[in-house]
Amino acid sequence: MKDLKNLKQLKVFPSLNFAQYPELYLMVFLFFSCNKPYDGGFMPGPATCSKENTVAFPSDALDRLYFKDSTYWIYQDSISKETDSVWVTDSKMETSNKYMNIQLYKRCIESFYYTINSVNNGKTNINGYPNFIDDTTNIKNIYFRVDYTVKSSNPYTIFRFKVINNKYYTNQNGGLFDTIPTLIVNNISYTNIIHLKNPIANIDVYTEAYYAPSIGLIKYRSKAGRTWELIRYKINK
Repeated sequence: MKDLKNLKQLKVFPSLNFAQYPELYLMVFLFFSCNKPYDGGFMPGPATCSKENTVAFPSDALDRLYFKDSTYWIYQDSISKETDSVWVTDSKMETSNKYMNIQLYKRCIESFYYTINSVNNGKTNINGYPNFIDDTTNIKNIYFRVDYTVKSSNPYTIFRFKVINNKYYTNQNGGLFDTIPTLIVNNISYTNIIHLKNPIANIDVYTEAYYAPSIGLIKYRSKAGRTWELIRYKINK
């Protein structure tokens, strides 16, 4: 009986004195605050990116519109024969489990960024990214965009491309797209050309532009009425 009495008085777990051990309070607080309810359970960690859970940038647009450092193009005015050199710097392709300020727990996204530098026209920053995405958005409703920010004394952004499943849709500036099977530029035949035609009054710098697979812009007509054609290039994908 004496042993039983002593057993009842035994404290298997000593009481937690948070005043004496403040670090214990911090550990308990962090545990419960970081594991808030999520879909009936506890919030998981951010998504670990893989090929299976990544919403990829449309392959056709990526092929025509994204280029790495050391890529360059030389264009020539069809009338004056003046040339313009254009080259790529600061290129970055990224896979991320964040969209803007939204943390993704089930998906990752692809996006890209680079700068094109022109002797005649200065710098333009190019961004390719989803218009919006979270963990519940239907993938069929996600569209990707490619924006061109002209870094002049009065910067402005051209919302040139809107792409869903490798199809090009009328952009925010009213630009229309179609496909041209074959186009001859500077005596070279290019195939499967994406053709952009802009309203004369919109903010884009082109009235028309032509994009070839793996090469990008091969011909364009400026708002000033000048036609420029690609004469040589070096592509780094």
